[in-house]
This record gives sequence, C-alpha cells and structure tokens, in this order.
Amino acid sequence: MRDGYLLKKLNSDPENGIALLIKEYGGLVYSVVNGRLGSGEFCSEDIENCVSDVFSEFYMALPSYSPDKGSISGYLCVIARHNVLQERSGSATTSLVVIGSRSLATHSTVAKNDF
Repeated sequence: MRDGYLLKKLNSDPENGIALLIKEYGGLVYSVVNGRLGSGEFCSEDIENCVSDVFSEFYMALPSYSPDKGSISGYLCVIARHNVLQERSGSATTSLVVIGSRSLATHSTVAKNDF
C-alpha cells in the first residue's frame, strides 16, 4: 500500500485510515517494540500498549509529517524507538487521542521537534 493513499485516508476517514495503517505497519511496529521491550522485563500488555501508542502518536503528529523527509514506516519506527526509551526510563505520560468517534488512550508523548 502506498504512503500517499494512507495519508489521504487518514485525512479523509481517520478511523479507516488508522485501521489501514495498523494493518500495513502493525507487524513492523510490533517487531521494533518487542525487540526492545520483550526481554522479560515488560509484560505483553506493556508491549501492546506501546505499539498502540505509536499509531496514536503518529496520528497526532500527522500535521508535522512530511513525506519528503521519509516514509511512514521510518516515521513509525522513530516513534516506536522513542516510546521504548520513554517506557524503559519510566517517564511515559498519559494523554487521550480522539480519532473520529473513538478515543485512544496513549501513555507516551512525542514532541513535534523529535523528528
């Protein structure tokens, strides 16, 4: 699936756009997070929460995303690595993201300037 199509979908139909984004890149994000948190120190729920947070934070940071600077997969990997570092340091925070009619709780934050 092309990044351009995903971006259009995220902007025009956020709920379905997020679903497509997760379908396309969920395995990649899970691999990045699990590879860094899956050593037994963190439970599977922590890993799943971190993965979910990556997609929520990507959506929140969407206005600052520029395809000219890199692919969606690269951007998601940067967010995943950032969230893992936050999780490991214990400095994760909680926020709420509303996408369409759904609310997603996220416990890590990414500043716009991190990318």
